[in-house]
Amino acid sequence: MVNVMKILLKDGVKYVPYTYKNEKELESMFFEHYKDIFGEDTVLFQGSKIKTLSNIGTIPDAFIIDVKNKIWFVVEVELKDHDIYGHIVPQIIRFINAIENPESKKNLANYFYNEIKNDPYKKIIFEINHIEEIFKFISDIIESNPKIVVIIDEINEKLKNELSPLYKNFDVDIIEFRTFMRENSKCLDDHVHLTESINKNSYSENLNNEKEKMKFKFKIREGMLKHHYLRIRE
Repeated sequence: MVNVMKILLKDGVKYVPYTYKNEKELESMFFEHYKDIFGEDTVLFQGSKIKTLSNIGTIPDAFIIDVKNKIWFVVEVELKDHDIYGHIVPQIIRFINAIENPESKKNLANYFYNEIKNDPYKKIIFEINHIEEIFKFISDIIESNPKIVVIIDEINEKLKNELSPLYKNFDVDIIEFRTFMRENSKCLDDHVHLTESINKNSYSENLNNEKEKMKFKFKIREGMLKHHYLRIRE
């Protein structure tokens, strides 16, 4: 069998797959671009411990609130090499169980509110969406079930097959976040990301919850990161 490697071509320049040094590096790049995936009217919060009703603690990598669409996400960043049954699946199950705990929801509401109150960049998102009672707004959103999103460096067939029961039974989504760097370059500053974006209207009642995803890639030009989107309806 011939080994096939994905590459990106831009103006005659070849970009080849980059291997993340560790999960933290992938997490850092995702945090930098989370709004391109979840939308401009979203706010990210660093992970905080949540507990199940049986007092088992777990810490997701992040929480994201979509202020405009009034939904929220529990986010976990993983590498494809992590053990599916020994690590990824148990993490997701613990998140789901912990969110069912009213005490966890109460603690998260307080945590989110304090973060927003002390961060003008977070607070402005609520202001431009005309949200005056921020704590009540957050509490109401958290009463709904979140979508669990796993950000991973590569989705392969094994991962798809092993996680398919989670897709069918829980609101779980896997988003691939890949990085390509210029061939023969030793500088990671010259790189391109390939990922998916959750359309801001995906959860609109007007669209009957139809989900649309947009494939997009970033490009570097004169040291400034810009992006453009290639829409692909899946």
